[in-house]
Amino acid sequence: MSIRATNLDWRLAKWVIIPIALLFGGLFLVDYVGNRNRCQKLAEEKGYVEGEYFPPNRAGFGAQCVCRGKRNPDGSVDEEAQLVIPLD
Repeated sequence: MSIRATNLDWRLAKWVIIPIALLFGGLFLVDYVGNRNRCQKLAEEKGYVEGEYFPPNRAGFGAQCVCRGKRNPDGSVDEEAQLVIPLD
């Protein structure tokens, strides 16, 4: 006995399962890019050079923005400075 995929199986995969998977993947990507851009803007507003976005549940934390490289008033950059902003 061999297992064969019927036309119904292929139609379900083609018109239901694959579009749902693509929809969820697209929603995740839009959310990630939006939060990454939001993090970069927050970093610039706080006077930092770089903002790095970490999604929720990474290392047991919620979504957070890690800002690095504080700009000093004299124009130099303090590479050691870091600020963590929760994005909830």
